[in-house]
Amino acid sequence: MQGSIAVIKRVEDRLRICFRKYAARGYTANVTLDPAPPVTLAPVAELRELFIVKMLVSSGEVYWFTDRRILHETPTTVEEIARYCNIRHAHWMFSDLRERSERGEAVTEMKQQHFDRIEIETETAKVALEGLGQAYSPALAFLQALTR
Repeated sequence: MQGSIAVIKRVEDRLRICFRKYAARGYTANVTLDPAPPVTLAPVAELRELFIVKMLVSSGEVYWFTDRRILHETPTTVEEIARYCNIRHAHWMFSDLRERSERGEAVTEMKQQHFDRIEIETETAKVALEGLGQAYSPALAFLQALTR
């Protein structure tokens, strides 16, 4: 049990450090660190789960980064996007960005339209976080650090 507590602590610290570093550079205007979660999250919150980052995205929805997973909150639902322990890769924009470029897709246009998109590969699925604004940078840095 002690080992799992230590891992959670490292993830929690890494998450805070990543976002604080980018906040100092002004890249996280849509992020709140250590927010008080609303009561709507109580039904999905796990025992002693820490809500570390609240990220308001361009759609008006919210991504919550906790000490163990990412949640997606819409006006009507809250769903788990991924548990950190299941993330295998995190990609800026698309996992097949290089292949898209080689097929002749306009990279400049993709960057303009999707610069704030992260694609996450888990053991069983691919999921996308979209509309992150400049907060994509610390989110991507954090997620990529998890996979090293």
